[in-house]
Amino acid sequence: MRVSGPAHGLPEPVRRLDVALAPLAVFAILVTTAVPAEIRGDVGWSLRLSGLDLLQNVLLYAPLGVALASRRLSIVGAIAFVFSFAIEITQMWGIGRFASPWDLLTNTGGALLGAWWASRQGAAADLGVVCLRATPARLVTLAGSGVVVLALWWRPALDPGLDLWDASYPGWLGNERTGDRPWSGRYDALELVGRALSPADVAALHASPSTWSDSAVRYTLAAPFELRRAPAVRLPDDAVRAFVRSAMLGDAFSIVARITPHDLSLFGPARIVSISTDTLYRNVDLGQDGSLLVLRVRTRVSGTNAQDLRVNTRAVLRERRSVDVVATYDGRIGRIFVDGRLAARTDFEAAGCASRALCDWAAPAAWGLLGVVGALLALAVGLAIWPATVLPWRLPLALSGAGISVAAVLGSPVRHIVVGTHGWLPVIAFIAAGVVWFAHARAVRVQLLGRAISRW
Repeated sequence: MRVSGPAHGLPEPVRRLDVALAPLAVFAILVTTAVPAEIRGDVGWSLRLSGLDLLQNVLLYAPLGVALASRRLSIVGAIAFVFSFAIEITQMWGIGRFASPWDLLTNTGGALLGAWWASRQGAAADLGVVCLRATPARLVTLAGSGVVVLALWWRPALDPGLDLWDASYPGWLGNERTGDRPWSGRYDALELVGRALSPADVAALHASPSTWSDSAVRYTLAAPFELRRAPAVRLPDDAVRAFVRSAMLGDAFSIVARITPHDLSLFGPARIVSISTDTLYRNVDLGQDGSLLVLRVRTRVSGTNAQDLRVNTRAVLRERRSVDVVATYDGRIGRIFVDGRLAARTDFEAAGCASRALCDWAAPAAWGLLGVVGALLALAVGLAIWPATVLPWRLPLALSGAGISVAAVLGSPVRHIVVGTHGWLPVIAFIAAGVVWFAHARAVRVQLLGRAISRW
């Protein structure tokens, strides 16, 4: 972008805002694929295939290929493959992420396609650095996308608290009161806890269940028993009311159980534990859907039936095999732990946003976008006002742009979602600003070096 104002005899690259593509391409891949919503147990490789995922993978890695266009295609492919493989391995432990060989192939293919296209266009710059010029049109486009993110974050979100719970609903084991959601299995232990258990609490409970105790426990199963698609067993009303009131007071609860399912052909879900009046109105239920565990919680976001927004695990149940289950809700996020390890997670608070993805798994990418936009705009303004600014002093300009982005979010009605749920996420905006500064510095230095070499 050419900047108006006195030139001060400076070389052309110093008076315009160019950035090296490679750092931005790598950063974009990392914040969109390698930052998990939460760490879970290893789930291995997934063979599921989605046409939209394949297209996104190609587009995501194409800029990396463009940035490496001065190298041989075999080198580009090797770099993209190794980079993608490393990220796919990390995705085995990330909630909302799935390692896939199809991703590996399309990521590599996207980089190769980008490199081939750039070489055909002659985009490979001298000294092997591909640079982008931040023209006014490009800056306006980026700024517009940042405004869209802020607008979606500024829309007030629904409250995911438990204030809609009804203390008059009875508690049931093994079925609904209506008798049409039977569960078949053995209860070895069951506790209703009026607070959310942390991962550390769950690990301690799994390691030593016989010594575990908690002052927030409102009900404990007296003795093990079995059910075989029988009528529901009603829990003591006093204990259920105490549990419900504690949960409503703190907007949090946990259900702790050791169960052994008899049959994996049960769906509905079949009710393991339910506090409900019938199949349509519930406070909470923990159920079985085939080999999956399901947690449904009544909130303003999920509704009175809580059918469309629930916590689903992968296949974790086996016939005649005992499992320790902890289903917990902390006022924002529902989680299911199986044998001490996180198996599933659903962000109810994010579902109350105008864009669920932007408040949940896509939040890192959104923060990165705001950081990039803020840094580029701040650098453009700085270069327009002070074209002779020494390069290292442009870093504070870039960081100030990121700071403006963070300040805009802090004033949002849903700041407790986009900041509070993942308090470290705003740091990504500042990292993005640093990446932009580094890319700009590299572009300027390489171009100046190339000019010096050509003159020599």
